[in-house]
Amino acid sequence: MMYSKLKLYGKIAGLSSIKPRIPFLSQKHGMSDKYLFSILTPYGKIKPTINAIYRGDRMKKINGILCLLLSMVLLSACSFFEKDVPCEPKWENWFASYTEFQTHYAKIAEAEQCDLFIAGCEMVMTEHRSEEWRNVIAAIRNYYHGPVSYNTDKYQEENVTWWDCVDMISSSGYYPIDQWEQELDRIERVVQKFKKPFFFAEAGCMSRKGSSMVPNNWANQGALRLEEQPDWYRAMFEACAKRSWVNGFAMWEWAPVLPSRST
Repeated sequence: MMYSKLKLYGKIAGLSSIKPRIPFLSQKHGMSDKYLFSILTPYGKIKPTINAIYRGDRMKKINGILCLLLSMVLLSACSFFEKDVPCEPKWENWFASYTEFQTHYAKIAEAEQCDLFIAGCEMVMTEHRSEEWRNVIAAIRNYYHGPVSYNTDKYQEENVTWWDCVDMISSSGYYPIDQWEQELDRIERVVQKFKKPFFFAEAGCMSRKGSSMVPNNWANQGALRLEEQPDWYRAMFEACAKRSWVNGFAMWEWAPVLPSRST
């Protein structure tokens, strides 16, 4: 199966929230009022040890931090979408493999009592396959009995037609510093349509000149500009603070191992 090629490793992606708690998680699922959460991100890259997942969850249990598990495939390492749109038989094979990939981590999320399962990230080329995605979410719920979300890419929120089958809507909030209000207006219409809680499963900006206009351009080689990052975060937090439906953020990324000065 294609799943055998999706090699993984566990990683802490980030933590933060603008609010003192995440109301949906607290009220609907009986959790105490906590305001920090960690996101464990298994990538489609290197086979994980179970200990990598357990260490992150023990942090939650010891420190009282909500633990969200986001299982992600890095498409940069996958040739499936590099050329033409896949034909129907290939779609069937791909989603069978992707379902196996997701249910593997759904079982871990259930065993470790993770507080939210995010069934993938920025799979834009697949999101029009509504029936297949509904089947993926249903398969996850066979093994994981907590709330389930999916993280779409920036500008894609209204293009996902199957938000009704998840418990929370989430997206990557990499919007230009001067466009937060108009993008939040657009996202709000999606939230109102589906009547689902919303949060940004990714958000971040580098300290490089020009990064605040294209926050997730990690290839930006502009000059170091330390104020670029706090200016961008300030714009995001201030805009979102006026929107009661924005339930939080995850900062991309706080790596568990930081690069040394030599790298």
